Amino acid sequence: MAAAATANPIHVQGREGTEDLDLDAVLRVGRHRAASAAARAGFGFGEGRGAVAAWALFGSAALCWGAFVLATDPSQPAPAHYALGATFLLGGFAAVMRAVALWRRTAYKLYSIPVLCFTIAAGVLASAGACMAQGAPLRAAYNGAAAVVLVALGTLLLRGDKEGAQRLIYAVLGVCSLVLLGAGVAQLATGGTTGTWVGNLIFSAVCAVLLHGARRWHALVLNRAGAIVAADCKVYDAEWRKLLRREPPGGRVALQALRACVAHASEGLPRSTPGQPTSDLGTLYRSAKLTNAPFQDAVADLCTGLGEHCRCDTPKKMGRAVEKVWRCYGGDVSRLVDLVRSSAVFDSVEDMRACLQRIAGSDAVQLLRIKNRFDLGYDSKLSGGYRDVSMNLALAGAGAPPPGEVAEEDAGAHVCELQLQLRDFYKLKKADGHKRYVEFRNLRAE
Repeated sequence: MAAAATANPIHVQGREGTEDLDLDAVLRVGRHRAASAAARAGFGFGEGRGAVAAWALFGSAALCWGAFVLATDPSQPAPAHYALGATFLLGGFAAVMRAVALWRRTAYKLYSIPVLCFTIAAGVLASAGACMAQGAPLRAAYNGAAAVVLVALGTLLLRGDKEGAQRLIYAVLGVCSLVLLGAGVAQLATGGTTGTWVGNLIFSAVCAVLLHGARRWHALVLNRAGAIVAADCKVYDAEWRKLLRREPPGGRVALQALRACVAHASEGLPRSTPGQPTSDLGTLYRSAKLTNAPFQDAVADLCTGLGEHCRCDTPKKMGRAVEKVWRCYGGDVSRLVDLVRSSAVFDSVEDMRACLQRIAGSDAVQLLRIKNRFDLGYDSKLSGGYRDVSMNLALAGAGAPPPGEVAEEDAGAHVCELQLQLRDFYKLKKADGHKRYVEFRNLRAE
């Protein structure tokens, strides 16, 4: 579900008193910044000078090749020939426009790759239709398959699925490079026209360079992100090894008992990620403000006698919330389930497990999802070395805010987040360590 444009302003405290915040503008700015972060992390081939040069080279080559195709005699049915030439011209123009947008930092860079995909797909599909009409079904099938791949790629990019789009881009570039190389060599061996085989070899080389550059840049960024938190990971990993060496009932025995408790509490829970009952950002924030106080009170009661409750009196800041909506959720506001969050710190794994059992059997909250980062098989590098038990909850019964106090579409329970933390790990957290984690998260576009 894409983020809906909201007509409901949200009231925030500004320097000169309460003012209305234009959520449409906030979402637009958030998408722009998230796209920039994804590009810096290597998704979409980056947006530095190398990316500008690569897109300009690709676009210029496509424009020249399209003009050459239209200027030469048709080597295939005329309609398909001219459709192919027009496709190269339009695709080259879109690629050059992306290079200009990256260089000038304009908003078009958000949509330029999907536009490029859909433009080329339209031309290739037209060429497929012309080939079919002229009795060339094999060439038509080849062009049709290429059009489907391009439409899928453009759709993934519009949805914000950067990992899926990146994998498809890698596959498309690799296949195109090999196919064009094979076609160029075959035409050279059979005495094809010089312009045809030279053009295929040039585009094969361009695709290979783009593929290598994109993969290399992404790997460098991920290595840099890991290096930023490497020292913190060592500290947390040392504490983790100390925890594993503790004598029973602590150590591995306690961690295995916690794992069994998590598995039991997760029985019957939906496998899908819980979502908010609204996709409107303004409504969601109003619901968060109403839910926060009763949720903090409920968590405090659940932790009594077992751990220390760390109360969070305000919802997540809107800047980070919008950033996360676009970086992680493709613009789907309903997947933002940590506006209201709280945490509790425990002296032992046994106390943490007892609290989890209390939460699972409570009538005050509804358990929706659990993520156990103390699992023996968890890779702590994904969280910068830190470990906790994170869960999503919703207030149930009398603890939930009255439905009449929020918009009609938000009558359901607001999804909140609770983190159960071990004191030995919690005391290692430092302000500068959190800054490094934020930089780690930014480089990974998370």
